[in-house]
Amino acid sequence: MNSNLEGRLRKYKLPKSKALLPLFEAIVNSIDSLIDEKQNEKYIKIFILRNDTLMSSTEKKLNLGEIKGFWIEDNGPGFNKKNFDAFKELDTLNKVAKGGKGIGRLAWLKAFDKINISSHYYDSDVLKQKSFKFHHSFEDGVEIENEAISTEQNTNTIIKLDGIKDIFLQHIPKKMESIGVKIIEHCLYYFTIGDIKFSIYDEQEESPLLDLNKLFSEKYETKKSSLNVQDNDLNLIKVYSNISENKILYCANNRVVKEDKLSKFIPELKTSLPGEKYIQIFVSGKVFDDTVNDERTDFDSNLFNDYNVDFGKLEQGIIEHIDKTLGDLILQQKEDNRNYLNEYVKKEAPQYTKIIRYATEEQIRKVHKDMKGDQIEQELFNIKQSLEKDIKSIAKDLSSLNEIDTKSLVEKVTALNSANLAEYVIYRKTIIDTLAKFLKIDDKSLEDDIHKLIYPMQTIETKDYSEHNLWLIDDRLAFHNFCASDVQFKKFLEDSKSADRPDILIFDKPFIYSPNKEYMSTMVLIEFKRPKRNDYSLGKDPISQVINYLDEISSNSRIIDNDHMAITINPNIQKQIFIIADLTSTFEVIIRKNYGWLMKASDGTGYFGYEPSSHSYIEIISYEKLLKDAKNRNRIFFDKLGI
Repeated sequence: MNSNLEGRLRKYKLPKSKALLPLFEAIVNSIDSLIDEKQNEKYIKIFILRNDTLMSSTEKKLNLGEIKGFWIEDNGPGFNKKNFDAFKELDTLNKVAKGGKGIGRLAWLKAFDKINISSHYYDSDVLKQKSFKFHHSFEDGVEIENEAISTEQNTNTIIKLDGIKDIFLQHIPKKMESIGVKIIEHCLYYFTIGDIKFSIYDEQEESPLLDLNKLFSEKYETKKSSLNVQDNDLNLIKVYSNISENKILYCANNRVVKEDKLSKFIPELKTSLPGEKYIQIFVSGKVFDDTVNDERTDFDSNLFNDYNVDFGKLEQGIIEHIDKTLGDLILQQKEDNRNYLNEYVKKEAPQYTKIIRYATEEQIRKVHKDMKGDQIEQELFNIKQSLEKDIKSIAKDLSSLNEIDTKSLVEKVTALNSANLAEYVIYRKTIIDTLAKFLKIDDKSLEDDIHKLIYPMQTIETKDYSEHNLWLIDDRLAFHNFCASDVQFKKFLEDSKSADRPDILIFDKPFIYSPNKEYMSTMVLIEFKRPKRNDYSLGKDPISQVINYLDEISSNSRIIDNDHMAITINPNIQKQIFIIADLTSTFEVIIRKNYGWLMKASDGTGYFGYEPSSHSYIEIISYEKLLKDAKNRNRIFFDKLGI
């Protein structure tokens, strides 16, 4: 052979999974010989050879015996001088226009022990016959056994592939229909043309046992479409059938080179489409014709680089097109997946209840009912991580957010109440920045907005630290036993008739070493006033207001909690009062004239002191100080995260 055949054969790679490739190569050779012919009846016959000595009677009856080889017959022009010379030359350019690499027959030598070829062809106007063996040990790879004038009436060629090697045997299906389907899939383009008759025989039976053209028309519904991805024109052939599985198959020169499960990219396609149909999508285009490797088993990444093509992006564009065009067919699967995920979270993973609402459609589609619990948990964790990344990205430019977006961001962060320290620090940064934005707004409802930001209103539920932001005032307020927020006294003080509603009232039990563990022994009262409010008068100021609240509390001895349990208030309870209000002129005058026991903070942003009549420690904090102190307490964490 006009090249080093043995050397090329050693380098030639034929994966075990491609055990049928030698058969495909022979069939495609026959197709190539027929495709340009003008005769009316073109045919390709495939004969399955089985090992009789290893077959049981049942296997013989069902034609399921072990396969040892194939014969492929066509009525093309045969091995005339041009074709025979090309056959003897590796890397021949004889069929380059059809995508031929000139080395496909190496697959025969790789997988089979014996290759015999018989051909009837015209030499000028004389029909001749030639028989030869093909083996790497022969000069030029061929050994002619017979050359003579033919007694036949027409041209034809028979390629006999015999003695399949054990390494490939287990990868060849035994069922004739399975082999037929593989042939159709590999040579699909030629079946869509329909001018060649394909038949499979078993051990040279007189009548074909399987008409592949009929099988194709009965079991395959074909639709064609086109698209452009990365400036590459691509053709898609969608074939619907009731056999096989949902797959995408990449073709070069109208032959399958590489395939993948569509469920890898579109989770809903793990099962059949409506009507128990499956889809195989064949993708072809010049970009694939030009980048297929010599063995036609894959595409050459280096050639993709030469064409400035990113296969990953090319594939992504194709999958997006397929996903879009199959929209209605997989709608029910999408809905089933979403319902299944929601039900799983409700029953098995309630910690993700708030997070799941932020999952993208793509993330939800990755979950299906056939997945194991740990696989679903991993996808839920991925959703949580994705949300964290989204929040971090937005938090880098909070100054550009409007109020609605900021509140939306707060909701997202709140959903991550079980997140790690990084998540929580980002959360705090967001809350502080939201407070800063609120303070720039001149709105009478701002007092309520700030209250809600720090603690939910109209509740006597004890909230987990992740559900409130009392740390804005003091980090020590994170944990407590009882909290009433914007609730009338008479609804939680056992003997009270008062309809007054303190903004936030917190009671806590003493530490374990206290002798009076049944008592509520510490109390915190928080009162908010609208930022910049400047209409105070004596008796209608926040200090007198909280003192009145303290009088109401001291006249009652027990709290009724949310579970309707009565808890005693220690008569000597420690009282800490926070008044959050700006030090406007009217407020400052009232403080100086009437509350001399209050001392002004050194930075001028607040007051503090001990109120003797109620035995309470009162601290007045301006919004400027509230914001500044919160930033300073958390700055080291913000700096560490770079936010």
